[in-house]
Amino acid sequence: MAQNLLPIRILFHSAFVLVYLPTILLAFLLDGDWTGLVSLSAIAGLGIFATLDILAIHRKVNQMAFLSINIFVAVCLPGCLWPMIVGDIMGIVDILGGRYVTYLAGDIGFPLELTATVTLLGLSTFYVLYIAITAVIDKVGGNSFWPRYPDQPALSSSGPRRKVFLGPRRTATERAVVTDHCASYIFQRSVFRKHAFEPTGWAVLRGIIAVYCCVVLGSIERSQTS
Repeated sequence: MAQNLLPIRILFHSAFVLVYLPTILLAFLLDGDWTGLVSLSAIAGLGIFATLDILAIHRKVNQMAFLSINIFVAVCLPGCLWPMIVGDIMGIVDILGGRYVTYLAGDIGFPLELTATVTLLGLSTFYVLYIAITAVIDKVGGNSFWPRYPDQPALSSSGPRRKVFLGPRRTATERAVVTDHCASYIFQRSVFRKHAFEPTGWAVLRGIIAVYCCVVLGSIERSQTS
């Protein structure tokens, strides 16, 4: 996990962007300006993710502090759409309680919102659980969870170790190695898997289409069963 921690974080951050940007648009279209304006605060969290990734590529950083910030932001992000989430939960409660709920046949607004709510909460939960379970597996297996830099003293070293949030800048060679490793991981082990003959942009577009096809099909299925 140590060497793959950064590309895995980048993949999850990309997933957050793919989920939250259309959900913000959905909030404006279906729930009005106030809910939409509240949901715009999620962009700040996405910006934090991007900043952490850029810093991790260009500098040697405090891995524990960066991952802690990542988890904190991931847990807080669904709160940026709390009006939509609360409304969907209340709608489910009304349906389960047998109370009258206005719902037009063929209207996919509520299923779309419900799908978005489940995706938002599920993504944050899965991210935190993935990191926690991986850390436990590495601990039990005796493997290193945190990446180590070549000039970093070994964990068994008895000398004092100074904790810094942002360390020195990486050399051009180190940045190239990190970038190549992240690109190799993302384009070989994810939905953005890239074939040798494909341009990078096409692989990204194909992955995005695959994600949204799954979301749309899930929404249609829910609308048909409601």
